[in-house]
Amino acid sequence: MKIRFLTIALFFVVAHLFADDKTNGKTELGKQQTNVTLLSLNGTFSGSGSDSTGPGQMTWILTQTNTTVRGTVTAKTQLGTVAFKGTIYGTISNTTLNFAIVIPKGGISDLPNCTSDILGSATGVTNTSIRGTYTGNCSCTGSFQNGKFTLAKQNTP
Repeated sequence: MKIRFLTIALFFVVAHLFADDKTNGKTELGKQQTNVTLLSLNGTFSGSGSDSTGPGQMTWILTQTNTTVRGTVTAKTQLGTVAFKGTIYGTISNTTLNFAIVIPKGGISDLPNCTSDILGSATGVTNTSIRGTYTGNCSCTGSFQNGKFTLAKQNTP
């Protein structure tokens, strides 16, 4: 059983090392053809979010390099007022995105002298949707919990 597991694990490591960095890249390992699918999260994702501070809308503008994701996040209240703007940093593993959002001083509309940080993850991520959970902390108001969001990729002209 251990040898079978190690063989399978080694296969996936070798397949990953020889994989093309593009979505649906194909790599030939000996005589065996292996399809490798990597997510592409480049673009704009928008949708709803809510946590213990209330509901709202989120927009993430992402750039992905290999398994690293970076971009900007804007959150708005239900009335459309900007609540905060920050920077997102994340990593993708299979279909899981783990991320941190950093909101500097001046980034929170109602609290310009405060900062905030958010940690979260999304599972089942696709090229067109990101759904996950998060928690965070504001330097002025304390922690917020029970964060949930659902984002869909927006078509850009």
